[in-house]
Amino acid sequence: MKPIYLSLSFLGTLVVASASFNFKWLTDSQHWMHSVISNEAGSFNGREVEGRIATQLFSARHVADQKPLKPDPELREWLNQRIEKGTMGDLNTLIASVQMQFPNYVRLAVCTLQSPSVEDLLQKAFEWSNQTEKCFTHQAIIASAKAVRLGFECVIVTGQRLRDFQPSELAHGYDNFYIMCPLCRRGQACEVPPLMRSVSLECPHCRRPYAMLAVDTKGRYRHVNEFFTGYAPPARFPAGISRLNEMLIIWNSVVQSIRYVLDTADGNEKNDAWQTAAETRKLGSGDCEDSSIYLADWLIARGFDARVAVGHYAERGGHAWVIVQLEGSTYLLESTNPDVNTSRPPLVEDVGSRHVPDCTIDREGFYTRRNPSAPWDGDYWSQAKWQRVIPNPIKTVASAASEKGK
Repeated sequence: MKPIYLSLSFLGTLVVASASFNFKWLTDSQHWMHSVISNEAGSFNGREVEGRIATQLFSARHVADQKPLKPDPELREWLNQRIEKGTMGDLNTLIASVQMQFPNYVRLAVCTLQSPSVEDLLQKAFEWSNQTEKCFTHQAIIASAKAVRLGFECVIVTGQRLRDFQPSELAHGYDNFYIMCPLCRRGQACEVPPLMRSVSLECPHCRRPYAMLAVDTKGRYRHVNEFFTGYAPPARFPAGISRLNEMLIIWNSVVQSIRYVLDTADGNEKNDAWQTAAETRKLGSGDCEDSSIYLADWLIARGFDARVAVGHYAERGGHAWVIVQLEGSTYLLESTNPDVNTSRPPLVEDVGSRHVPDCTIDREGFYTRRNPSAPWDGDYWSQAKWQRVIPNPIKTVASAASEKGK
C-alpha cells in the first residue's frame, strides 16, 4: 500500500478592499435636497435596499458569467452588531476582524459606499461588484440612512467561504474545504488533489496526521476506521484453547486464504479502493491494508485488542500490518506473509524493528503519534505516545468527553 500523506496549506487570505467613493460637494447637496423633498430618507427600508443591492451584485456577476453570491446571515448579523456598537474601524481593521471571527473565509473583498440617493447607491454597488473575484461564494450587506452625511451608505463584505470538510463531498468534485485540526485547534484550508484514493490529513501547524480517508469499492470516501464492520467468518475453535493459540490460528487462516495483490500506482484514477473484511474474504484477495483490516476485524470480534498500523516498512515504503496486545505483550502480525510460523509468536521486539507506524486504526477511531519526529521505540499502546481522534465530525477524545459533559 502506498498511502498519500497530504500536508494542508495554511489558511491564507487575499484581501481586496475598496475605499469610500468620493463625489463633488455641490452634486451631493443637490441629490440630498432632492432626497429630502421626496422624503426618500424618511421612507428608507434598510432590508429592502440590501435586497436591491444583492440583486445588483447578482446582475453584475451574471453579466460576467460568474456564479451568484449566497447570503451569509451569520456574517451579516455580526457585521450589523459592530455597526450598531460603533466598532467598525477602518477597512483593514474590519478585514482582520472578519478573518478572526470567520476563518473559513479564505478571500475577502470589503467595500463601504456612500451616496445622497438610493438609486445612486445601487449604481455604485453594481460598479463595485465588477471587482469581486470569480471564486467568491458569499456576501453580507448592511444598508442604512445617514442624513447627516448627505444621504445613505452601505457596507458590503464578499468572499470565498470554504465548505466544512465532509468526506462524502470529495466524490462530488469538491476539493477545497475548511477544517479545524482536532489536535491543536487551529483552522486551515484543505485542498485534496483529484484522483487521490487514499489521503492522510496532516496539520501544517502541529505537523501531525489526524485523519485518514480512503475510497471504498463503491467509490465513496470514508474514514478508514469505518472499514471495520465487526465481521468474523464462521469458525469453530477447540475447547479450552489458549488466547495466544486462537490468535495464531486466526492469523494463519487469513494469510492462507487471502491472495496478496499489489495496489495500482498513486495518481491513477483506477487507484486502489479499500475493502471491508467481508469483501476481502469473498474476493479471496487484497493488498496489505485489505488483509490487515480482515485480520484485525476478526480478532476484535473475538475480543482481542487489535489495531491496523499504517506506516513504512524499511525500503518497501508504505505498508500496513496488525498489532495485538495480549497478556502484557505486543504481537506484530503480517497479513501478507505466507510463511507464518505459529510455533514462534511474533513479538514486536523480535520482528518489528523495521516497521515504523504513522498511525493506527480500529473501530473506535484513528490514533496518531504525539511526537512523529521522535525515534520510534516500538510502543504501540501508551497514551503518552498516542492520541485518539474520533471522526464524523473529527474530534479528539478529550473534546468529545468535554462536549458530552455539557
